[in-house]
Amino acid sequence: MVNSHYNSDHTWGNKVFEEACIIMHKEAARERLSENIAWMDSVIKRGKHSPESTQGEQFFAAEFEGFDLEGVEWVHPNIELKDDINIRLGDTEVMIYNVAPAHSDSDLLLWMPKEKVLFAGDVVFNGCTAYSEEGTLNWIKVLDRIIDDIQPEIVVPGHGAICGLDFVKEQRDYLLNVISEFNKHYNDEIDSLSLTKEIDISRFLHWIQPERLYVTVDILLKSKRGLPSLPNWNEVPTKLEEMKAFLSEKYGNRIKPWDPMSVWQE
Repeated sequence: MVNSHYNSDHTWGNKVFEEACIIMHKEAARERLSENIAWMDSVIKRGKHSPESTQGEQFFAAEFEGFDLEGVEWVHPNIELKDDINIRLGDTEVMIYNVAPAHSDSDLLLWMPKEKVLFAGDVVFNGCTAYSEEGTLNWIKVLDRIIDDIQPEIVVPGHGAICGLDFVKEQRDYLLNVISEFNKHYNDEIDSLSLTKEIDISRFLHWIQPERLYVTVDILLKSKRGLPSLPNWNEVPTKLEEMKAFLSEKYGNRIKPWDPMSVWQE
């Protein structure tokens, strides 16, 4: 079992496979990233409109609406990776690449060279707006590596339908566009939300959740100013709601609606 990165939607299923050898990036195995399952379960059960919840908790309740976490337990990995490794399972060769930071600080790619299949984790989001918690510039380099060096025929993304390199190129174009627009509109006085509103993403409105752009821009701005760059998830929900309202007014019905469960079912 290989966990592509630390996020709960990619690690909390380990309990089902706890008899297997579980492989995880070294950063994903850190205690601070073993998110509190009991807390999240209580947040979901209270619901997204609970007056007892913080804005951050209401955000997570909406994101995880419909999930039942009863019986879910954090399972630590048997192997913590920092370097690339090759694994042979009979005649099957599997290569695991450490490509962090990209979407997160613990991204792994799983490559099957004979089959030309790449399991990309959240390095690739198909149909859903990608956001970076860590390293947007390096993420672009990782996508370049997938396109130019690995050259898979089939890409299994962390979210969305199986795809090929055409979508990987589209996602790279999105991130390049974000960087270009960020540099175009940045100044020393501007705040993250105002800067996000300046960025033109009209070519990418066929993806759901375009408001997630705010997270990436906020990280870029903090990094540029030498500030701690991890998202503050107690503040982010308010900014995302403001971005949703702004984008809805600007683009109208070009914004795709989404069901919280749809991203997980595809």
